[in-house]
Amino acid sequence: MTKNQYPLVMIRLVLYISIVFLIGASLVINNWYNAPTSEILMNYLLPTMLIVFGIEIEEYRKASRLIMIFLGLLFFIYIAVHYLIGFHNPYWGN
Repeated sequence: MTKNQYPLVMIRLVLYISIVFLIGASLVINNWYNAPTSEILMNYLLPTMLIVFGIEIEEYRKASRLIMIFLGLLFFIYIAVHYLIGFHNPYWGN
C-alpha cells in the first residue's frame, strides 16, 4: 500500500464498519419488537451490495459506479431510518 492509498483505505474501512454497526443496531433494536432477523438482513442486502460493488469492482465505468454507490447509500439510509427510528412500529398506531 502506497502513501496515497492510505486515506482511501481508511474511508472504506470506516464505511464498512459503519454499515456493520447500523445493521447490528437495527437487529438489536428490532429484536424487542420480535421482528424477524432474516427479514431485516434481507432488506439490508441489496443496498449493501450496491455500495460494496460500486466501491470495489473497478471494471465498471466511473459513472456506473457512482450511480450504484449513490442508489445504494440512498436505499441504505432509507432502510436504516425505517428500522432505527421505527416508523414501521405497530405500537405507534399508524
